[in-house]
Formats: sequence, C-alpha cells, structure tokens
Amino acid sequence: MPKTIFEKNFFENKAALLSLFKLMDLLTEGQAQQIAELPNSAYLEEMNRLGQKYLIRNGKERGDENNTGLLARIFPELKQDATALAAKAQLLENSIKSLGVFAEKKPAAAMSEYGYISFFGGFAFRVKTRLNAAVQLLNDNSDLKPQALILITGVRNLDVHRESDYLERGITTELMMVQDVVAQYKKEGKLPEDLAVVTILGEKPAGAARSDTSHGILAFKAWLEAHPEMAKTRGLGFSNAPYIDYQGEQAASCLQGSYDFEVVGPAENLTATLPPLDAKPAQGFWPLGDSLLVDALDSVARTSYALKAKLDYQQGLQAQAQAQKEKLEAETLRAVAAPSYLPTQAVYLEKEKVRLNAEAEPPATQAASAAASSAHHAKPKLGKL
Repeated sequence: MPKTIFEKNFFENKAALLSLFKLMDLLTEGQAQQIAELPNSAYLEEMNRLGQKYLIRNGKERGDENNTGLLARIFPELKQDATALAAKAQLLENSIKSLGVFAEKKPAAAMSEYGYISFFGGFAFRVKTRLNAAVQLLNDNSDLKPQALILITGVRNLDVHRESDYLERGITTELMMVQDVVAQYKKEGKLPEDLAVVTILGEKPAGAARSDTSHGILAFKAWLEAHPEMAKTRGLGFSNAPYIDYQGEQAASCLQGSYDFEVVGPAENLTATLPPLDAKPAQGFWPLGDSLLVDALDSVARTSYALKAKLDYQQGLQAQAQAQKEKLEAETLRAVAAPSYLPTQAVYLEKEKVRLNAEAEPPATQAASAAASSAHHAKPKLGKL
C-alpha cells in the first residue's frame, strides 16, 4: 500500500506537526522533544491523543460559526486583537503546509489503468471543485476512459447559508444535490452523456447529525463486493485539499487493501481565506474567514486517526503472517522427526515457507473476508441518473 504525502511527512517531518501544538501553547519545547524521540508507534499514539483532544471540531459541521472561533478559544488573549490572531494563524498555516495537507495530489498510474472515477460528497462548492478536477483530467487525457462515475455521498441536509440556492429549488439533501450537479454537468457537455453514474449512500449512525467519509467508503466497498468486474479495475477518487489525505487514509483503512483505489485532488490556497486584519468578532464568534484553517487542523487530527487505523491493520497482517510462518516451522520440525517422514513432505513444507515469506499481506480472500465483516452495516443505495 503506497504511502500518502501525509504519512510520509507525519513520520519524517515530526517537527512540523509538533510545531502546531507548540504554536497553540499545548506543548512546551521539552515536551515536544520527548514526543519526537518516541518510537513511531508510541509517537503516532500520542499525536492521535493530542489531535483528538484539541483539534477535532467537537462534532460540529465544517464552516459552523461555533467552530471558527477555535483559534480565539486556544488563544483567549487574542480575542480582541485580530492582527495578532491573523499573525498566529499564518504561523499555523506554514506548519500545516509543510505537512503537505494543502498540496495537490496527482494520479500515480497511467490513465489507461483506471476503470472508474469517483468523487466524495460535501458542500456544493466542494462537490463542484472535485468534479471540475475530474473533468479537467478527462479533457487532458484521452487514455482515461472510465466505465462509470461513482458518487460517494452520505446522509446530510443542505446548509441554509452555503447551499440556499439548492434549497430554493426544492433540493434538500446532499444526495439530491450531487445528483443534480452531475446531471447539470452532463447537460452542459462537461461529462460524457453515456457515462454510467452510480450513487453510493453511506448510512448515518443513530444520533449523528450526518454520515461521514468512512460510512460512505464502507457502502462503496459493499458495492464493489457485489460488482467483482468493476472491483478488479483501478479506481480514482477525487477530493480537494485539505481533505485529500484524510479521505485517502480513510479509504485505505476501510478497504483494507482489498481493492486498488487512490484519492487525488487539487491544492488549496489557504492564505486567501484568512480573516482580514481588522476583522471583528460577529455575535461572539470570529468570522467565517478562518474556517478553512480550522478545517485543516481538524483534518490533521482525522487523518492521523485514519492513518493509525490503517497501520494497525497492516501490523495485524504482519503478525498473522509471522504466526503462520512460526507454525509452519514447528510443523516442519515435527514432520522431520516423525518416523513416517517422507521427502515429499519436505518439498511441500519448504514451498509453503517460501510462500509465507514472500507475502507482504495475507491472501486476497482473507483481506476480503476481513473487509466484509466491517462492512456488514453498510447498505448502498444504487441508482443511475
């Protein structure tokens, strides 16, 4: 499984991640140095603890005014000093950028290798950003001939502030909105008219405001299991920074290596979204201008959480392979010592030993079985436009 930009920087550029917490006065220099010297597994554990405690949006929606006061909440002395707050935000932005969170991610394979394309749902403007990236790639690469466009969306009511134009037309949910956007792109000739469209709807957990990325991916995995011919091909998912690596790590964690799927997308220019230097708190909250920075901090925490889930799964596979290897070695010793030992047994056991040593992961059937057990709650709703 190839490393994402975030995974590479997470372990190789620890200073950038730790500087986020130092800038927010959540770690001293000495504490940061102690964490940096931890073994990678313990370092990942500690960064997850800090991220979940301080950077997650506490269950609120992206762009919610209650979230955009995160910087002022972390730096209470800056509440009445927008200039100081913006300066601190700039330092945070620099650290986040050095992690690659805002970087573009391009497809890793030749265009002819991708059998389908997909994009993740979200606010309408992000859906269009992701779909525009897919359209651009289609226009620039005649070898990219997807069999289908797969919409991975979830249960969410549209936002009255950011998506009011859709609500005025009677489009009330994210599912309805993404289908409408794709239909409009086809009508305008931006997408091939004959391109098959499949809608995957992630279930919403009881009590949650909406379903999240993992629920959509689990529903997508269940769909792939039911469509083996499509599952054999390589998939290309579209997101946009700062969510590319988060959704990529989520996909890797949920799909568990069973399917060849990668997430790409365009870069994001954070600077333009910072609040103006003379910004004043509105109704006790900071303006929506710093919402993308808050999203980025949230994405750092969520990406590291998904990264841990992926690496834990891979570690489990390695432990399983090691256990099989040790079992086979023990069987070999017992067989050689047995009176009925035959040379053909030695040939077979040696071949098995070579096979186990060569395997980086367990057989696909084992991975698929493990994947199925985690996806049994996902019930995809399929449909064509």
